[in-house]
Amino acid sequence: MKKFAVTALLFLLTFSAASATTKEESSAQSGSRTGYRGSISAHAMFNVWLGAETSHGYIFNRRHYVGGGIGASVAPVENIYVLGHIFAEYRYFILTQDSSPTLGAKAGLCTDLRNDPSGPPISRAAEIEINIGWDWTFKNGSGVFLQLAAPFFFADFFQFIPKLSFGVEF
Repeated sequence: MKKFAVTALLFLLTFSAASATTKEESSAQSGSRTGYRGSISAHAMFNVWLGAETSHGYIFNRRHYVGGGIGASVAPVENIYVLGHIFAEYRYFILTQDSSPTLGAKAGLCTDLRNDPSGPPISRAAEIEINIGWDWTFKNGSGVFLQLAAPFFFADFFQFIPKLSFGVEF
């Protein structure tokens, strides 16, 4: 997990330096982060669950993203569990620049894709996730992001599992 986090951070810092722009270039690009936006991301939850998500939506006035997506997570333990989830997502870009911190939230449902009655308790749960992160948008409109999230699962119980995500936007 530490190697993944350090590698992701170095990768993002490299791209951040490569995508740095001057004030004139930034004003000429204004509006480059609006319209349709899609992303694919990989995540690790509490050092056990590994997964991927895709989200698609729309960015309004360079600050507000609204979309929806699907994802899957796998727990490579003795009994391999596979969870799927569907969600709605909102993300707020704090700055209107090409490099911006973000705040976001997701709400959705989790289900066991193997339909195993002995699956983990979160396999039939509602999910609410709060996240913070950083988004780097390049001159061509694509970008990368890093997020630290707090997903909360609600069923007959309440569970919280920390989550680290790294993704590519297009």
